[in-house]
Amino acid sequence: MENSSASATLQNSPATFPPKAFRWYATIPFLAGALFVFFVVIAVGGVAYTISHGLDFSGAAKALSALPGVIIQSIAEVFVIAYIWLLLPSLAKTSLAGIGFRRISGAQLNAILVAIVLMFVIVTPLASAMESILHFKTPEEAISVFTKTTGWRRAAFAFFGVVLAPVFEESVFRLFLFNAMRQWWGFWPAAVVSSILFGLAHAQPPFTGAMLLSISFPLAVGGIVLCWVYARTNNAWSSMITHGGFNALSLILLILFPQLAK
Repeated sequence: MENSSASATLQNSPATFPPKAFRWYATIPFLAGALFVFFVVIAVGGVAYTISHGLDFSGAAKALSALPGVIIQSIAEVFVIAYIWLLLPSLAKTSLAGIGFRRISGAQLNAILVAIVLMFVIVTPLASAMESILHFKTPEEAISVFTKTTGWRRAAFAFFGVVLAPVFEESVFRLFLFNAMRQWWGFWPAAVVSSILFGLAHAQPPFTGAMLLSISFPLAVGGIVLCWVYARTNNAWSSMITHGGFNALSLILLILFPQLAK
């Protein structure tokens, strides 16, 4: 008889990878390649923007910390997504369907809805509690950019935040890193370590313990929820939709209550 409990599901990989999948000597170069692609596109985009604006370095630096910088970063994310989706099947020794790219069932959709709510009710109060305890209030850079934009720029930013960023981050932290670590260590070590890296990826100046606890730590906890929904549904779209749903709720909250970003 099949055991369909959540605990049993977490004992099995979201995809059944062969023993030769995610060998360390292939995984490390794969990660280096993803980082190389990302930072090269960022560098090329920054240089191109600066040249196209008359080598105004001070003006370019200011612009690249706003929407133009978000656009360049989003282009870099598209390149990394393409890199991962094209090469990950070879590293995982399976197909994209084997990694979890398959149609979502009704039961999986229910798990996604639960995960969106769960992530929101855990991460948002936890971040607020950390801010109150530590007396530290620095909005994420992405939130600062969003609150300063209007019209089509705000709509474009919302697309980046609700669609593109979740696909990019889930491809990196769940489909690649979580799966590799899960193959090596099992679910919980992989979920914790990949989620810590996910939280640290959102770190920003000032790089202090208070910043890490108020921004990175709540997001790391959210990362574990994303690992859970991916493992629970065996579907790659599940964590992406959950992540996008969480970001959408956060943006809606900022629109309704803009004072929260202050």
